[in-house]
Amino acid sequence: MSYTTKVFVLHKQNWKESSYIVHLLGENIGLFKGIVQGARKEKSPFFSHLELGNFLEVVILKKHTGDLFLVVSSTILNILDIMPRSYPHLIASHVALEIYHQLTIAEPEAPEYFVLLQRYLEYLPSVTNNHLLIIWRFIFKLFTLLGFPLVQIKNNRYEFLDKPEIVKIFSSKELTIIEEWLKKTQMAGNYITFANILTDTCFLVNKLIQVWFSLNLHQTIHCKSLSLYEELLMKS
Repeated sequence: MSYTTKVFVLHKQNWKESSYIVHLLGENIGLFKGIVQGARKEKSPFFSHLELGNFLEVVILKKHTGDLFLVVSSTILNILDIMPRSYPHLIASHVALEIYHQLTIAEPEAPEYFVLLQRYLEYLPSVTNNHLLIIWRFIFKLFTLLGFPLVQIKNNRYEFLDKPEIVKIFSSKELTIIEEWLKKTQMAGNYITFANILTDTCFLVNKLIQVWFSLNLHQTIHCKSLSLYEELLMKS
């Protein structure tokens, strides 16, 4: 029995000689893996459809064994337009895709995660700077959706919730630095036109994000894209 759903392409890997296994976020079914046969052939109807971040409508069939689906057809609804954009925009796009790819998103919660990712990717093209603050704001919203919020909005600013686990890991000086940037994160993209984020601050907040994922998911979320942003700041 076939099923039609809207999806975002989160990850793909080569399979056999000319096919892909793709990791997709379905609007109503959550995260799943699909086989796309012959997709690496230039004459394939799937050719160029499966770039990371693309928004598609797909027809899928459940295979009789395992947890794989067979992707029967796809229609491009929107392409993740990164070529004319800046390198920070590319990193910001891939941060969300990379993190989502490593989560477990079940069918009942799928629509909320889908909308969060869709709004984030649609908003990014309008961002000319402050991409790192936009990334952080997205991740803090994701924490809340996952059920372990790290911050709360108070007087239009982000503030830490009472998290003793974090106090044990970071010094009071480090937490003060992080909190100062959390205040700016909520306004990023709306009021701030330029933010000079120091490399040390970037390392601290990114470490905070990695630690909070690990403490609550009991697994390490690998995010090479955040490391690329750290390298970018070190070079500037």
